[in-house]
Amino acid sequence: MAGIADGRRKLHLELLRVIAIILVLFHHTEWRGFMLFLYCDGLKSDIYLFMSIACEIAVPVFFMISGALLLKKDDRIKNILLKRLPRFIFVLFAISAIYYIYDVLFNEKAWGGFMGILNAFMNNAASGALWYMYHYIALIMMLPFLRSIVKNATKQHYLYLIALNLFLVGILPMLSFFLTDGKYYFINTFNVVLATTMSFFFFLMGHFFENVLDEDFYNIKNCALLSAAALVAIIACVFLTQKWVPLRGFADSTSKGFHYTLVALPTFAIYAWAKFLFKNITVSKWVAATISQFGQCTFGIYLFERILREQTMFIFTWLDSYLPTMVSCCIWVVAIVIIGTGFMSILKLIPGVKKLI
Repeated sequence: MAGIADGRRKLHLELLRVIAIILVLFHHTEWRGFMLFLYCDGLKSDIYLFMSIACEIAVPVFFMISGALLLKKDDRIKNILLKRLPRFIFVLFAISAIYYIYDVLFNEKAWGGFMGILNAFMNNAASGALWYMYHYIALIMMLPFLRSIVKNATKQHYLYLIALNLFLVGILPMLSFFLTDGKYYFINTFNVVLATTMSFFFFLMGHFFENVLDEDFYNIKNCALLSAAALVAIIACVFLTQKWVPLRGFADSTSKGFHYTLVALPTFAIYAWAKFLFKNITVSKWVAATISQFGQCTFGIYLFERILREQTMFIFTWLDSYLPTMVSCCIWVVAIVIIGTGFMSILKLIPGVKKLI
């Protein structure tokens, strides 16, 4: 069947996972790739900035996949509290402990015993990328309420939510900055949680795009329109970022004012293209198995991504001696995914691990 792997796993979701983990890894390359636009000028800077902004779809895609799969289910609150929630809390605690011990051994972190590990777990101090897990666990806690919302929501409700997001997160801050020549930047003026909080918004959007929209929506015309809107959005963000950086500073922490503003549009575009492609093509069993294998390993790669990056840094260092920095960075990221998939495939052979990651 087109788009189905092993009769159960949807190939478009597996492919989206692979794309998202590649972009997550690229996001964490700092000056080697993601922030390289700050260290060059001219057309090269614009292209690198375009890549940097485009890669912000990574986490929204992961949230959309989760919403697509979880919100349509109807398991009891008891099942959520006794099975689903403990699993992810245990995984988060375990990976926090692994990072803590890893930093003691390799990064000269002072050993603080069990309380040091507990503090890292409770305060998201083990690894910056784990913030996603805390948001995901919050979504799991809110599943009964979110499911009650989607059961009664119509297409108009989702479209209203999209309009709120585009205006409050995108158009309002962009217009305020542009019209005042950078003096004012109105962001988070109204905290409309379901529309402006990334996790909740894209979680709901995943259900909308996967389970509410008709399959007829996924045609070449609509995919092209979404792509055009995404392209315009990213170009607008590139333009405003080039105005923002000289005013707000060239540091990594102050140069991403418009990276997230219209992220919904490219996120929707890539999701629609994945649905469209696998609705209209039938891939070989080998291709399906390969996509599925890589897709199933993305959660584990995400959990261990800092360790994988640091332990494979020599690949980038060696490549950077012979190739342009951005090219070296992209090859390094792909290498991490391949190595990480191999590592996760072996790790899953340990009894019980496969069910966790």
